[in-house]
Amino acid sequence: MVNAAQAGPKTPPKRPQRIYVVQSSDNLTSIARLFDDPNITWQSIAHVNHLPDANMIHLGDKLVIA
Repeated sequence: MVNAAQAGPKTPPKRPQRIYVVQSSDNLTSIARLFDDPNITWQSIAHVNHLPDANMIHLGDKLVIA
């Protein structure tokens, strides 16, 4: 039996991965504003989705939100 003092440090649980499907007239800034999280920015969405040009999203694209 392992007691709590011997256990290694706990890592924080990962947030569930969220997927957003791009709608008509969306841009990364408007998508970021939909989430009540200051860590979600148009830059973070572009980075996580490996978007070389933040203006090149299309209707129906599935974006990971992190």
